Amino acid sequence: MEVILLIIIVLGSFLLLFGICCIIFGFRTFGIAARSCASCCQSIIGNVVKGSCFAIMTSLGMRGCFILIIILGLLMLIFVCIYYVISSPWFTNFCDWIDDDFWHSILDFICNIGNFFHNLWTSISDFITDIGNFFHNLWTSISDFISNIGNFFHLAINSNKVAKKFLQK
Repeated sequence: MEVILLIIIVLGSFLLLFGICCIIFGFRTFGIAARSCASCCQSIIGNVVKGSCFAIMTSLGMRGCFILIIILGLLMLIFVCIYYVISSPWFTNFCDWIDDDFWHSILDFICNIGNFFHNLWTSISDFITDIGNFFHNLWTSISDFISNIGNFFHLAINSNKVAKKFLQK
């Protein structure tokens, strides 16, 4: 098992360093970074041949593969660290020291925090909805009031015109 863990450590470290070096070198998701080692090499090469090492590295950088390689390397190293922590006698003794009630109280606490934020969000969204409905109803009332005033004066103007025409005849 130790050999497998050693291989994972070496491979994870290599992937992590390789991805970081490629990004520092200038192979980025937007292409070759300006004023980088990669742009200097590209200016020396001139027209890059399709399928060359430089073209492949540029393609991998633009696809975001180096970021994924860094993440994979980190995950491999984290896996090894977690394995060593879990297999250590200290962790075993610590788990024996903590009983199930402790974990239940932690989970209850986390659930209560989740319920608090859920209820808080529900209250805030209801409050915002109520404010929106209030202003909608206010605007509707003001709009109806203005329309009624307009209708009143429109009818008053029309009735005056009708009265003038009637008097003129």
